[in-house]
Amino acid sequence: MNPTAKNTKYANARLVWCSVFVFAHLAFLAVQNSPAADFTILKPADFAHHVSRFNAMEDENVTDTISNADSWNWLQKEIPFFDCPDQDVEEIYYFRWWSFRKHLVQTTNGWVMTEFLTKPQPISSALGFHIAEGRWLRDQNILDDYIRYWFRDETTRQLLHKYSQWLADAVLQRSLATGDIKFAVALLDDLLADYRQWESERQTTNGLFWQYDVRDAMEESISGSRTNKYLRPTINSYMFGNARAIAEIARIAGKKVVAKEFAAKAATLKTQVQKNLWDDNANFFEVRRDVDAPFANVREQLGFIPWMFSFPDDKKFSVAWSEFTNPQGFAAPAGITTAERRHPQFRSHGVGTCEWDGAVWPFATCQTLYGLANFLRAGKQSVL
Repeated sequence: MNPTAKNTKYANARLVWCSVFVFAHLAFLAVQNSPAADFTILKPADFAHHVSRFNAMEDENVTDTISNADSWNWLQKEIPFFDCPDQDVEEIYYFRWWSFRKHLVQTTNGWVMTEFLTKPQPISSALGFHIAEGRWLRDQNILDDYIRYWFRDETTRQLLHKYSQWLADAVLQRSLATGDIKFAVALLDDLLADYRQWESERQTTNGLFWQYDVRDAMEESISGSRTNKYLRPTINSYMFGNARAIAEIARIAGKKVVAKEFAAKAATLKTQVQKNLWDDNANFFEVRRDVDAPFANVREQLGFIPWMFSFPDDKKFSVAWSEFTNPQGFAAPAGITTAERRHPQFRSHGVGTCEWDGAVWPFATCQTLYGLANFLRAGKQSVL
């Protein structure tokens, strides 16, 4: 493989992983629901060549807790093994775990996960994904430490609110995978305080939440602003997921009043998003400055995020997915775009490094594929 091809392949590894992650999630659910499933025990040695290849690809200029040299020993103990006839998919699966391991840092106060290898400070923007992936590790103490980190003191609580996130939903989904609901119940007071803080900081009088595009981890977008407070499908979908998760955790904990309160919050948010952030002219969920203001008049990938939490409950919303495979919409030769390709401001910002005006953004791709999986599993539809 020539250097250019190799760099291109691994630069896009996270994008391919999005598909693997959603596929693995669906496969896990299928096996769960199959009483006659046959299992084959996989031999770790059959996959060691992937890690040997990855280690040989780079000069390890940054090492956190688990070095490349120790990576195979650690992976053998921690990850689910996966065999696939498509060798590209299999390779990227193991490449993702090999990369994931690089970002684990054991501090004097426990494990945390970094966003960038060269910046040891954890960042909350991808926290929901960190938990979603980490829930498959054998040693769940890693996630226990990492989740507790965000509630450790006032400093980390403020860092948690630097970016929108779906922490409560991720904690509940992790419990469903591991069977350890006690951890989620023990966090209930922290999750409640976190939600109420979001309400005090970001909720408007109409009940919807606002956010800057950069604080949604979606920088330099067509619809958003680094300084203006917009009502966005992103944070409102996250807060719906968080309210619903808190209601369920409270129900399990026997706190009926809290469960009822947060179930009502989730129901209200769903109604508000479907009423105020759905543009009937565009047939898409869009950003707007206020419920009385015009829509942003651009279809962006964030319009698929409500399906990440499975809450669009009217078939009329299904038409949005026709844009997923439309070459004038989001379908492109190398992954889906963050803004519709027909829009006059598509790829127009020109800042070069952090653009969400059309450039592929693996974070958003994974959110969209998560939503797509939920949409396809929901029942009959004729759009895709």
